[in-house]
Amino acid sequence: MPRIGLRGNLSSGQQIATARNLICSDEASCAVGSAACFGAERLHDAEQSGAIIIVLPSGEGQMNSRKLCGLLLLLALCATSGTAVIAVDVNSYCERAKALIESQNYTGALASVNEAIKVNPNYARCYNQRSVCYNNLGRYNDALKDLAMAHQLDPSYSFAKQHGGNLAWYFRNMADAYLGLNQKDSCLAMWDEAVKVNPKDAEIFYNRGVALGEMGENSKAIQSYSSAILLSPNNGVYYYNRGFRYEKSGDRNQAIADFTKSIACSPTFVRPLINRANCFRRIGQHDKAIADCNRALEIEPNFPKAFYNRGNNYYDLKKYEQALADYSQAIKSDPDYAVAYHSRGNTYRAMGNQAAAQNDWQQAARLGYSARR
Repeated sequence: MPRIGLRGNLSSGQQIATARNLICSDEASCAVGSAACFGAERLHDAEQSGAIIIVLPSGEGQMNSRKLCGLLLLLALCATSGTAVIAVDVNSYCERAKALIESQNYTGALASVNEAIKVNPNYARCYNQRSVCYNNLGRYNDALKDLAMAHQLDPSYSFAKQHGGNLAWYFRNMADAYLGLNQKDSCLAMWDEAVKVNPKDAEIFYNRGVALGEMGENSKAIQSYSSAILLSPNNGVYYYNRGFRYEKSGDRNQAIADFTKSIACSPTFVRPLINRANCFRRIGQHDKAIADCNRALEIEPNFPKAFYNRGNNYYDLKKYEQALADYSQAIKSDPDYAVAYHSRGNTYRAMGNQAAAQNDWQQAARLGYSARR
C-alpha cells in the first residue's frame, strides 16, 4: 500500500481537506453527500456543525489503496482534532430499497432510493431501482426517464448485473413502462431484447406471456408460456396462465388440461381449481365443477370466487336455495363483489322475490357492475 504524507505546515483543517480529497477524487463513485440512512435532516445538522461527510464508493469494486489511505488518514486527523466523521454507503440505501421492493412497499422503496440519489446522483443503480418503483406506482414516463439516465451513466449496463441482478430485467423494466403507456410495439421490442440476453430464463418468457395476454394477444401469449414451460416443466403458475389464455381463446379442453397440470404441480394453488370449475360448468359438467369449488374451499375456506362459482353451478341446476347461500357467502367474504350481488339478484328473481332482486341489482350497479337482465 503506498504511503501518504501531508506537509507539516498545513493547518488541521487543511490536512483534513487534503485527506478528504484523496478519497473523493472520483466524483462518479465517491462524493461529499448531504444525506444518510438515519435521516437527511440529522446529517445536514451534523454537516453544518462541522462534521465531515464521506460517501463511500458505490460500485462493486473495493476502494482503491489511495482512497483507503486517505480515509484512514482522515479518520486519524479528525480524531485528533475532535471533528466528527460520518461515512455514508449509498448501497445501504439501495439494499433497503431492494428489500422494500421485494415486499411490494414501492412508496417506501422510492423514498429510500431518492435519498440514495441525493447522496450520489451519478450512481446508475439508483435510477434502475427507482424505475421499478415508478412502474409499480403507475409513473411510466418517469420510469423510462430513469432507465435512460441509468444507461447514460453506465453504458455497459454493469449496474443491471450487480448485486445479483440480471441485464434481462433492465429490458423487462423498459417493457413494463411501455406496456403501461400502451406502446405495444416498443413493449414487445424490449421483451425481445430480454430474451436475447437470457434465452434460458423461464421467467422472462413467462413475464412476456403476461404482457402479451394483457395486450389481448392470446396466441402469442400461449407461445411464450409454452417456452417457459419447456424450460421449467414443473411450474404450476406457468400451466395456470397458459390454461387461462386457452380459456380466453375458447379452447376449454386444452384449458382444462393445463389447469389439471397446474393443480398437479401446485396442489394448494386455488386459482386453477376455480378456472377448471368454470370450464367444467361451461361444458355442462356441474358435478366436477362443484367438486373443484369444494376442494378450493378446503384450501381457502373464505375464498369468495369459490363460493361464487359454486353458486353459479347451483343456479344452473335450479338449486336456488344453495345458490343463494353461496352468493351470500361470497358477498360476506368480499362486500364489494359486484357480480355476486347481480347473480344473487337473479336468484331472488327466480325465487319470486322481486324486491330483494331489485335491491341486489342496484347494489351491483353502485359497485360498477352493468349487465342486461
